[in-house]
Amino acid sequence: MSARIPFPSAARLLKFTTDGTVALKPSLSANPAAEGRNLLTALGKDSESCAMIMDRSYEGDEMRELVSELDFSPVVPPKSSRAEPWEYNKELYKKRNQLFRQAD
Repeated sequence: MSARIPFPSAARLLKFTTDGTVALKPSLSANPAAEGRNLLTALGKDSESCAMIMDRSYEGDEMRELVSELDFSPVVPPKSSRAEPWEYNKELYKKRNQLFRQAD
């Protein structure tokens, strides 16, 4: 995956790893899910499919659907209140914390 940053504020929300994984950091905005959707829409589709590790604040249906449409594989745990929880890669999700704590 190429590290295309669609707008300057995106640099603080996205982490690209050497193995092709992308992590979407939680946003401090009033509506992080909307900001995340705008960011991903601007990022667009890439020729390679890869995992998108997301904070739980992005676990909504609309966000996961957009991530899938852009050929990313969403890696985000469902909220405990979900009537129909889904499976996700727990080992990959554990990397989220390491990615977010790395110096920029």
